Amino acid sequence: MSKKNIFGKMTYSQRFSTSSNSELSEEDEGLAALIADIQATSALLCRSENEAESGRASGAPAPLSGATREARYIELMRTMQFGLYYEHVIFGILYTVLLIGHYSDPCLATETFEMIAECAESGFRFLVPYHFEGAVRAAGERAHPARMKRLAQEAATLATSLPLSYSSSVFVRTDADRLDVMKVLITGPSDTPYANGCFVLDVYFPAEYPAVPMLINLETTGRHSVRFNPNLYNDGKVCLSVLNTWHGRPEEKWNAHTSSFLQVLVSIQSLILVPEPYFNEPGYERSRGTRVGSSASLEYNSNIYQACVRWAMLDHLRNPEPCFKELPAAPEPAAQAPAPPTNDEIDHDMEKIVSQVLD
Repeated sequence: MSKKNIFGKMTYSQRFSTSSNSELSEEDEGLAALIADIQATSALLCRSENEAESGRASGAPAPLSGATREARYIELMRTMQFGLYYEHVIFGILYTVLLIGHYSDPCLATETFEMIAECAESGFRFLVPYHFEGAVRAAGERAHPARMKRLAQEAATLATSLPLSYSSSVFVRTDADRLDVMKVLITGPSDTPYANGCFVLDVYFPAEYPAVPMLINLETTGRHSVRFNPNLYNDGKVCLSVLNTWHGRPEEKWNAHTSSFLQVLVSIQSLILVPEPYFNEPGYERSRGTRVGSSASLEYNSNIYQACVRWAMLDHLRNPEPCFKELPAAPEPAAQAPAPPTNDEIDHDMEKIVSQVLD
């Protein structure tokens, strides 16, 4: 794919360098405001590591002694990933939706996120930006037992099977009162141009679900300026055969009996957010391994690295999605909380990000 195919007529770096002075000044101010927070966070991590080392030297028990960074990450993030871990909760939801078509339980308030509130004028209003608000309103309030039964089953699967690793994880939030309205955050896999980025998607399950697939829109698009992948358009469209948004073989299309939301999420994570997204473009795979193909892929990745830092990292820190606002910060540590990353681990990650952007 040429530079024009990714960002119009110019590469990302060219677009950035030709931005207006006022825009750059505004962004510089935003970055300057982050510096103090970044420095404070770095100091906190270093202090925590030094305290942990002092504790180990004095004979105090080390938290998760010998645990790898992967184990520390999983321990910290597991409770944030989806939340519905208890079988009695899942069965309670299933029983409720079979009776009334939706679920509502105040005890689940901390496990979900209130995206919709009742409103006298229009019946309800969205408390967060949501791409499919129009579709939700058009669908009305009529219950669809088949859809809700299937969604309860999907929720049970998500509660125990969502991908979770230091390399890349998937986080899901449902509305506090309805399972058909969801938001998803996928962290970019390591060793890809998406590494350490946070990619947010809006998800809506229409009345016909599961006869038709869910609707998904990518919200991390640099305000509709960046096409992060041949399968991820700058208008938010996600091209996947299983979503019926891309022509594929019949067995790759959505199947009401065998396809699932988890399958879709894993497909986005593993088939789209890949090390060399350039070759996701139809017909470009044949140039893989050639000098021309390798050069084009490196240039493509360079643009994606820069866009990822600007829009999937810094913009997410400045303007975090309310549903996932707690994710960049670790939860309050328990008595046996995982040890923080070491100074060397932090330095290695930062050097890797900078070198990838500058290459």
